[in-house]
Amino acid sequence: MIATLTVVAGPMFAGKTSALIARIIEALDRHNQPVVIVKPAMDNRYADAAIVTHDGVAHPALPIACEHDLFAAVAEAAARVQGPVHVFADEVQFLEAPHFHGSFHEAVHALLVAGHDVTCGGLDCDWRGMPFDVSARLLAMADHVEKLTARCAVTGLPAQKTYKKSPDATRIALGAADTYEPRANAAWEGIERGGSTGEAQRLIDRQQA
Repeated sequence: MIATLTVVAGPMFAGKTSALIARIIEALDRHNQPVVIVKPAMDNRYADAAIVTHDGVAHPALPIACEHDLFAAVAEAAARVQGPVHVFADEVQFLEAPHFHGSFHEAVHALLVAGHDVTCGGLDCDWRGMPFDVSARLLAMADHVEKLTARCAVTGLPAQKTYKKSPDATRIALGAADTYEPRANAAWEGIERGGSTGEAQRLIDRQQA
């Protein structure tokens, strides 16, 4: 069979890690697939060696900071089972410079060519609405894409964007609900980006009525 790439993307609090863990459990329990689970070494918000949802559900994972870490883990697992493995990667937006040495999307391509299925989860855009390069490249090469939404903190509508509550302009800052909240496009564009403020306010008023 030809290996495939699946990408689960969306804003913060959309359940991306939960969806990834569900796919990991399905691969292990339903399909009896050998798996390799990786995460960015720099993301230690909840655990050093596990992927963890915002509500505390966790699964062990190998922290990686370079292509060698990824390839070594896959080679070891493949040698153990004498065949391909299913590679899962969470928070892939962090797997780019300066936090990751090498090209993660090219590494994924090499894994697919070698026959390993890959499933990735992560943010598609930063809090400014700008795409993460690694996420964009993975989405462009994906065989399957699952785009998730959260619940907008302002309107209650489906949220496609991540809003940063602090005034810090740093693009990448680890945080959770203390730093970020999900926003619908209308609320995010109208309130934060100088777009159609009137339309955003009408949406808010209608939700609160």
